[in-house]
Amino acid sequence: MAVLYVNGTAMPDPQSISVSIQDVDYESGRDQSGVMFRDRKRGGANSVRKIECKWPPLTDSQVSTLLKAVKDASMTLTYPDPYEGKYRNATVYVGDRKTPVYYLPEKTVNTSNPGATTPGATWSDVAFNFIEF
Repeated sequence: MAVLYVNGTAMPDPQSISVSIQDVDYESGRDQSGVMFRDRKRGGANSVRKIECKWPPLTDSQVSTLLKAVKDASMTLTYPDPYEGKYRNATVYVGDRKTPVYYLPEKTVNTSNPGATTPGATWSDVAFNFIEF
């Protein structure tokens, strides 16, 4: 079983996942006597999640699959949620996608598949966040 699914499709397993559980306030601050006031709109089970992911070294094919899966403005992410203690579906968008290359060999043309090259790059420290709407 995969760890993450985007729109029902299994993604390469991440090296690490960190889930931030964030309340959403309409208005908060302190009054003149310094007492805190807060108008929380989403909290507890309805809190917004930010799922920070980092992947181990990936092949060209794996990084391409991952990046193409998150190309849309929104998607459904299925992930292990610590608050619920089980897998949860969330409508999310993706922040900036960091994809540094770890190893870039001299590429040669693959004559059996024109347009393809071999061997491919290895991508390391690929990382981005899934942020719930």
